Amino acid sequence: ARDVRNESGVVLLGKGYTITPDIVDKLIENDIHSVWIKVLGKEVDTFSTETIQNDIFESISQAIESRIRFKDENEIKMISEKTYAIIRQIIQDENVMNCMINVKRKTEDIYSHMINVAVLSIVMGIKIGIPEKGLIDIGKGSLFHDIGLCDMEIEYRNVEVDKLSSKDKMIYRRHVIEGYEVI
Repeated sequence: ARDVRNESGVVLLGKGYTITPDIVDKLIENDIHSVWIKVLGKEVDTFSTETIQNDIFESISQAIESRIRFKDENEIKMISEKTYAIIRQIIQDENVMNCMINVKRKTEDIYSHMINVAVLSIVMGIKIGIPEKGLIDIGKGSLFHDIGLCDMEIEYRNVEVDKLSSKDKMIYRRHVIEGYEVI
C-alpha cells in the first residue's frame, strides 16, 4: 500500500505490488523488516521505525522532484544525499522516533505536516549553506513545531484562527507551550 525504499531512498517495491516469498527474501536482504499492506482493501497501520523512515524518504523525494528549483542535476544529487544523511541522524534518536510514532498514532495530518516542514526546512538550509549541526537542530525544531496540536480539544483544522471564539483562540495559541512541554 506504500512504496518500500532502501536507506538511500531508492524504491525497492512499488505501491500496490503483490508480495511473494521471493520478494520477502529480497526485502529482508535489504534490511527491510516491515511494510504497509492492504488486507481486503483496507490498509493496515503499522508504526515502526521503517514506516517513519519510508514516510520521510517519500517526502524528501517529493520535495526534491516537485517543490524546489535546482541549478542542475549535481545540485539535486548533493542536496538529496545531504538531506537523507541529516534525516537519518535525526531519526536515530530514540526519543525523536518514539515521539513521531506517537504523533502518527494520534493524527495523520500533523504527522504529515511535521515531516514536510522538516524536509523542506533542511533542504532550504542546505541550499543556503547552514552547517550540519545547524541542519540537525533546524530539522528537529521544524519536525516538532506543531506537536502541541496533537492533544487539542478544539477543532482547528480548516478554520481560520481569527474566526475561532476567544476561548478557542486562547486554547489554540497554547499549542506552542503545550508542544514545548511535550519536548
